[in-house]
Amino acid sequence: DLLTLVSQGPTDILFRWINYHLSAGGHSTSKVNESSISKDVKDGQLYIVLLKQLGMELPPLSDEIMTSTQPPDVSPDLYSRACQIVACVNQISPMKFSPVNITSGNHKMNLAIMATLCDKRPAIVVDPSLLSLYTSKLEKMKEGDTEGSREERAFCMWINSLNIRSYVSNLTTNLKDGLVVLQILDRIAPGTVKWEGVAKYPTNAYQMLENCNKGVTTAKSSPLSFSLVGIDGSNFHRGDRKLILSLVWQACKYHILSILKSIGKGGAVSEQDMTIWANSKVTSEPKIENFKDTSLSSGKYLIALVNEVQPGVVNPALVTPGQSDEEKMLNAKYIISLTRMMGGGIFLVWEDIVEVKPKMILTLVGSLMALDSHIAL
Repeated sequence: DLLTLVSQGPTDILFRWINYHLSAGGHSTSKVNESSISKDVKDGQLYIVLLKQLGMELPPLSDEIMTSTQPPDVSPDLYSRACQIVACVNQISPMKFSPVNITSGNHKMNLAIMATLCDKRPAIVVDPSLLSLYTSKLEKMKEGDTEGSREERAFCMWINSLNIRSYVSNLTTNLKDGLVVLQILDRIAPGTVKWEGVAKYPTNAYQMLENCNKGVTTAKSSPLSFSLVGIDGSNFHRGDRKLILSLVWQACKYHILSILKSIGKGGAVSEQDMTIWANSKVTSEPKIENFKDTSLSSGKYLIALVNEVQPGVVNPALVTPGQSDEEKMLNAKYIISLTRMMGGGIFLVWEDIVEVKPKMILTLVGSLMALDSHIAL
């Protein structure tokens, strides 16, 4: 199912790839996941099956690959096997791994090993006709022009700009385990979430539902105090779109208001204040009257503003004249990419810039003001 695939984050796709090859190689254990990977790799058997599937052979044992000291709690056989596996992986990896990474079950390092193998030796054969079909479908999905699709894309852009652990591309599927909701709330109101008792790697529906319930309870409590009448964790676990959008919209609004409050140092900041600030920064483009100014459609004013906030961040070769629809689109996408790269919150999609949606452009300028004032977002 293409929709399920594109809604998954990089880690989820990595484990799909791992389990695909393990199944094809006849690996007898159940599917591995992020919570089990540390113990699953310790004996090296998983790697042996995976490397064989990728067409990679273990080097023979020699003093050259047995360079590090064997830990006292690891048997000679397990350690020798780990040395062979690491020697094989290090042949294709820019990062050099240690046998202890495997025998100790180091979570991050084993994810890095798996990611390296996936990147350098994917060993996936794709039918050209299917590739063409899926590429066409993906393009159509990206071009979704309904308000619902656009609203959800904007929310996904905002969530991903928060730099939380999870990547979100679909609100109804990516929020089902409750972790994304908890990460969002803790990001916009630090310290709000009590992480004790949270299942950080939920493996069953009960743990996911408990996380969802904790997220809704946290959102209803001070300082967030969201209005969530008739909403509980099961709505998120089931993927109830309208109710999910209700919480996400309130979280987004809370974050926007927090940024504006920080800019005003506790007081109100008006659109006029923000316009005056922007015009004081931009010297290479004509001044604007407000955020309804149609000249904003080209993207050139906002690109100039971005470059004033972080001088040198803009690559002039990537800036278009902003005259045709395509040139405006490219500039708008570049503005969003630069703002996110700089650490700014993203509350809009590129169409909002091209169509000059004043409220949405206000949020972009607010993020840039916060970055310019070194306010944590």
